[in-house]
Amino acid sequence: MKLAVPDMISNSYFPAIAAIELGCFKQEGLDISLELIYPVDKCYAALRDGTVDFVGGSAHSALSAFPRWQGAKLLCAQGQGMYWFLVMHKDLLDVRRGDGPKPCFNYTMASIATTEQLIERSPHTASAVVRAMVKTQAALKENVARATEVGRKLFPPSEAELIAELIRRDLPYYDPSISRSFVAGMNQFSRDVGILSGDVPYESIVATQFSHFWKQ
Repeated sequence: MKLAVPDMISNSYFPAIAAIELGCFKQEGLDISLELIYPVDKCYAALRDGTVDFVGGSAHSALSAFPRWQGAKLLCAQGQGMYWFLVMHKDLLDVRRGDGPKPCFNYTMASIATTEQLIERSPHTASAVVRAMVKTQAALKENVARATEVGRKLFPPSEAELIAELIRRDLPYYDPSISRSFVAGMNQFSRDVGILSGDVPYESIVATQFSHFWKQ
């Protein structure tokens, strides 16, 4: 099986990468390989077309391939909150630290998505992915040095040694849960930017049958 992420430059999708490299998927009986597909819209197009089985990417981006969330669902979160930076020249606008497109920063996060067909055909596989992601986040929180272990397999030495500190910074955001308030906010953001018309119920976006694994 294949899991696609849109980049390995940022640490946004690190939990999905770590789940493979630390063997957490294999512990759940899954043989999953990593596919690098850029940009994120192409990840979701590959999911729609059956080229990959899962995507670790920004949640709202699924709408590029699955209008109104028809055919895809979110399994769990890799991290909470926006994972991009907004940089503005101080002479352009009268802005202060923390200013910017706050709705966007509040409503976007990286998630693991899969198709409804896979969930229906193999609910055990989908649940195993969620358990592996939860296990990975817990392993990194318990021993952040494991991030370096992953980095040394994938990156040049100088970059690999930086990863643990980046992940240490992100640990407070490692929460696999997908709240109703998040989905409501994401829907509003998606409508605001014109990629969603109307509203879509929480249960049509999130694979709630696996939510009990989020807190394990």
